[in-house]
Amino acid sequence: MKTGMTRLVRAMMIAGFLGLYGGLAPWSAAEADTAARTVQGKVIAVNLQSTPNVIVVRVMLPTKQEMIVGATVGSGVAITSGKQAIGLDGVTPGQTVSLTYVKHDNGLDARSIQVRK
Repeated sequence: MKTGMTRLVRAMMIAGFLGLYGGLAPWSAAEADTAARTVQGKVIAVNLQSTPNVIVVRVMLPTKQEMIVGATVGSGVAITSGKQAIGLDGVTPGQTVSLTYVKHDNGLDARSIQVRK
């Protein structure tokens, strides 16, 4: 009888652990997706006509492959050139920028844009 009870307790503990682990797994994955990432590259487009505004940057990866990153730019995004704050209208194609963004279900949202000189 003691063996049967021990197995039952072990099974319940394992089931509880797996249930807890399974319940935390989606939370962990969602948390990882909202981490801010920063890329550096050349601006290929800025759209001031769309709402929200959009910036598109061409990034060269260490593998020498090209990646295109497009992000929405809300009104609260910090945009600087050197130490001076500027508007998105001060960012033009061809300039090198550092773009910090967060990934969401609906795309990428810019958090900061720094124009490199």
